[in-house]
Amino acid sequence: ANGLSLSVAYFTDAGSLGVASVPQGTEFRLQVKVRNTTPVKQESLALRVPLPDGWEIINERLRGGAGESEYCDLRDDRADWFFSLAPGAVRTFSLRVRAAYEGDYILPSVEASAMYSPKLYARTASGRTRVAR
Repeated sequence: ANGLSLSVAYFTDAGSLGVASVPQGTEFRLQVKVRNTTPVKQESLALRVPLPDGWEIINERLRGGAGESEYCDLRDDRADWFFSLAPGAVRTFSLRVRAAYEGDYILPSVEASAMYSPKLYARTASGRTRVAR
């Protein structure tokens, strides 16, 4: 990381969720926090949240849910947000997902970066997840 920090957590209505093995059909919330660790406002930031192949996004906008205050591009396999951050500020981004297809999958790295300044970024490590029957 350089200039940004990033954390990812997973929650069900009952609380925190470990994603090493998730029962098939489980709906949960993926939550990403991005912090600007620089002393200046950062414009044109992008957050990319790719999903494992066995998970699917639950598009709350189609269910009549509230829209985002910043631009969010939802695709089948990822969500991308575009935003700005004041010095020291933290933004929380949330996405509802479902463990849909049984199997073992790569849990991809989540990345936040400045679109026009490649030296400003933060990434999580990739991992593994299982959708269990």
